[in-house]
Amino acid sequence: MATGARCFSFGSMKNKNDSNSGKETNSSLTELKQLLTAFDTAMLVTVTPERLLRARPMAIQDPSEMPGCDLWFVTAEDTAKVEEVEEEHQVCVCCYRASDRAYISISATARTEKDREAIRRLWKPAWKAWFTDGPDDPTITLIKLNVERAEYWEPEGGRARVLYEMVKSAITGERADANLNPPKHI
Repeated sequence: MATGARCFSFGSMKNKNDSNSGKETNSSLTELKQLLTAFDTAMLVTVTPERLLRARPMAIQDPSEMPGCDLWFVTAEDTAKVEEVEEEHQVCVCCYRASDRAYISISATARTEKDREAIRRLWKPAWKAWFTDGPDDPTITLIKLNVERAEYWEPEGGRARVLYEMVKSAITGERADANLNPPKHI
């Protein structure tokens, strides 16, 4: 089902729809970070050594707290995702907001870091559930992402509009997405 959406390209990629081709779209990255504030959980998708895709839920961290990357997550060094990111840097981050059926899909390159000073500075009490030794837990690892492309789908008119288009499709035989906006590339 296609819905009203936006698709942005930034970071190491250039916005192909920008009349100033070659200009990086920092405003798009700012918009993406703003959009992410309405989502609390993301699915981080990595590539396994067997070349399979693997996703797991991750808490979205405040991008403004971590210089030198666009997005970041915290995890333990002994997890499969750390090994997978170190082997294959291309990742995907997917978010879903049930209240209005909005989605974000982010293509990025990822790297891992164990910057003890940054970990202590970024420490959040909620992390204690996973890192019982607190901010000095030696297994804490940061996953830093640089965004290459993102797409944002938000149904114009929300759920009711999508449901209307689905019912209309059943009656007319026309595709439900024919009257909904395409994704926004951000």
